[in-house]
Amino acid sequence: MNYFVFQKEMENNAYDPVKDEIKILLNDGKLTDIAQASDNFNISALSKPVKKFYLFAPSF
Repeated sequence: MNYFVFQKEMENNAYDPVKDEIKILLNDGKLTDIAQASDNFNISALSKPVKKFYLFAPSF
């Protein structure tokens, strides 16, 4: 019996600031972008694509 193993990659954007704009409603009633409202500076890192590599073997 022969075994085949394949390598593939997957790329994902968790947050696209142009297409997936997330607004936060502030206490004063104003809407602001999540990147400006957050004290977490890593929000902008979510806009970068993440590439993952994986191996798989089909079952017959």
